[in-house]
Amino acid sequence: MEQNQSQLADRICRHIDQAADRVCAQLERADDRQRRVEDEKRSARMQWVFIVLTIMAGAVLGISLTTFLTK
Repeated sequence: MEQNQSQLADRICRHIDQAADRVCAQLERADDRQRRVEDEKRSARMQWVFIVLTIMAGAVLGISLTTFLTK
């Protein structure tokens, strides 16, 4: 009887450990996904900054050339 209870307790502990391992793995995957999303957002912002700076540089160059050529 005592051996059966010990075996049952061991099985329950193993199940709890396995469930805890699965939860930890899910949390790690969620953290990885969150990091990827943040990286993608940062990359998108940097692309927009590059586009805006390129447009501004083109405008300044166009104005400068227009001013230079009309003198």
